[in-house]
Amino acid sequence: MDHIYTDLSIWDIFRTQVPFLILHDAKRANDIAHSIMLIVEQGGYLPKWPLANGHTNCMIGSHADIILSDLIMKREHDSHLNMTQVLEALRIVANTEQIHDSRFDPPTYIKYGYVPFDMDEYSASLTLSYAYGDWATGNVLYAAGLIDEVQEYYSRSQWFEHIFDNNTKFFCPRNSTGDILCPATEIEHLIPFDYRYTEGDAWHYRFFVPHNTSRLVDLFGGAKYFTEELDTFFVRSRDWPTITIPNPYYWAGNEHNLFSVWQFHYANRSDLTQLHARWLLDNVYTVKPDGIPGNDDYGTMSTWYIFTSLGFYPLSGSSTYLIGSPAFDRITIRRNNGQCILTIIVHDNAQKNTYVERVLLNGEILSTYPFIDHINQLRCSTDSSAVQVQSNKRRSSNAIWSSVSYSVYTGCNNDQSRSHDNDNDNDDEDDYMSDKILAAAAQASGPQLLNPRRRVPPPPQPPTIPKEKTRHLIEVEQREQGLSTAITSDNKGFQLLKKMGYKEGSKLGANQVNGLSEPIKINIHPSRSGLGEVNEKKEKSRMKEEIKNKFNQQIQSTYQDNLKQRYYFKRVRIDIAKCQSVCERLDKEKLSLEENILWKNANKEKKEDDDDDEEEKEQDEDDDVVSKMETQLKKLTNYLREKHLYCVWCGETFETLDELESTCPGNERDLH
Repeated sequence: MDHIYTDLSIWDIFRTQVPFLILHDAKRANDIAHSIMLIVEQGGYLPKWPLANGHTNCMIGSHADIILSDLIMKREHDSHLNMTQVLEALRIVANTEQIHDSRFDPPTYIKYGYVPFDMDEYSASLTLSYAYGDWATGNVLYAAGLIDEVQEYYSRSQWFEHIFDNNTKFFCPRNSTGDILCPATEIEHLIPFDYRYTEGDAWHYRFFVPHNTSRLVDLFGGAKYFTEELDTFFVRSRDWPTITIPNPYYWAGNEHNLFSVWQFHYANRSDLTQLHARWLLDNVYTVKPDGIPGNDDYGTMSTWYIFTSLGFYPLSGSSTYLIGSPAFDRITIRRNNGQCILTIIVHDNAQKNTYVERVLLNGEILSTYPFIDHINQLRCSTDSSAVQVQSNKRRSSNAIWSSVSYSVYTGCNNDQSRSHDNDNDNDDEDDYMSDKILAAAAQASGPQLLNPRRRVPPPPQPPTIPKEKTRHLIEVEQREQGLSTAITSDNKGFQLLKKMGYKEGSKLGANQVNGLSEPIKINIHPSRSGLGEVNEKKEKSRMKEEIKNKFNQQIQSTYQDNLKQRYYFKRVRIDIAKCQSVCERLDKEKLSLEENILWKNANKEKKEDDDDDEEEKEQDEDDDVVSKMETQLKKLTNYLREKHLYCVWCGETFETLDELESTCPGNERDLH
């Protein structure tokens, strides 16, 4: 291990950053894995989010198990990684309660098969994360040959089904009695920071089963309905802002949705992955100041862009990549400090050519499309291999093949082993990884004519012959000419008006002052759908905008109220702890009391307060709990004022009761 890494935002980086390091710089990825295991050796547990020489307990899940699985399943781990230590760490984090808990109380989770909502908030997200982690643990056990133990963790990885609501097709938390607690209305499904979910809403976690999307398709009732709902997830997200407030549908600014666009593959609709992924590349990631949606989170968002632009994306914790639509004509990745080179060449690449038509590996159709394997196809080797992808602007009948094709060439860089002897007869030969050889290989393995023949240039276009004006066009011209010409005195209608008293140049109407001097403008309705269509469209647009504005206001007000409540709750807790500390000190110094019910459990409560997760958990207590804490604070401040003439808000002790009452503004924080 050359370098030790800390400040690992594991909840973020396991999705894209670490998989890219494994592909591009396996040595650095191994250093990260060894750093994680060093934390285990020194601290006893897999970290959730290590910082400096401590733990932050930030975010959720034990995603270090997925990082280790990703490295091991791709067979990129070095010989210094202690597999016995890795397996023991994975077993502990999945089954044992820990001080720095990467998981919520594993014995309780195992007992119920899910995280009960009445025991821990965010329980829906926790259950989904633990299922993913158990799958990764099963992968490592499988790689180690412990087949008898594998099935236990693979079975646990299916526990996401325990919180799937078959009626709404959403993941919802359950309490310890088994009752499922789904959002009651459609609007509730869209409220960000709902305490059922971590930093998200019901839609954000609706598809979060990366490790078994095939089973999720079955739970939805089949590929058709799954595809419709996942497509809706992305289409609706385009109507919402993604920077200032969370998008209630696909939220590109946070991590839990990053894999969603690739899940169309499991419903045999990789064309929709290519469509939506290209749209995100072009519209969400830009060169503007807000060009990265949300926080980059240690390069996680940037690496999502890199993978998507390359045209393939990792399923973290496995050796599988999902093939997409590359954004560049030619891509070269110098892997492992130049040891190997991965070259991707895209044929017929254009903005309109979104869909992949075909993929070839070493000149043959890739049988695993739309998936490609790290071990079998993308590992560094001494043999050169080529992957070609043909792309197109239209979808084919099976909705998989499309029209952009790209070629991927992988091989070992043997520049150092080549002879530089001037007398060598082979010095003039081209390097097999040169552009000349690669271009020739791409041309040789590209689509060929069944019967080679001379290409005949297309015949010249015949000259255009002017056509006579249509009757409709003639009528339009006559109408416009008539409307722009004043009525003459020999017009029969004008003569009739004169007999009724109308004079030339005067205005129409009973009151000639307010009468019309110009003809009424004629509005031609071009559509055949009826005169009310325009008004109907305006009304629908107005209602949609009104609902959208109302929802935005509700999101902002809910979020602001939530922050205020959290701040107030935290402030009361701090005030209670401060009063208990002062009360204990003064009681022992002045009254020689060894125990007082007001501060008896202060040390225990203080220890619990040091746990950030516990503090976050208790911030959502009901009004009764807040009221009890306010009463407790009132008793403490009154006791300090009466027994010790001390005001916690002033921060000083007074000589007499009269001085306290005359000098101190009162027994309230706001009065000070």
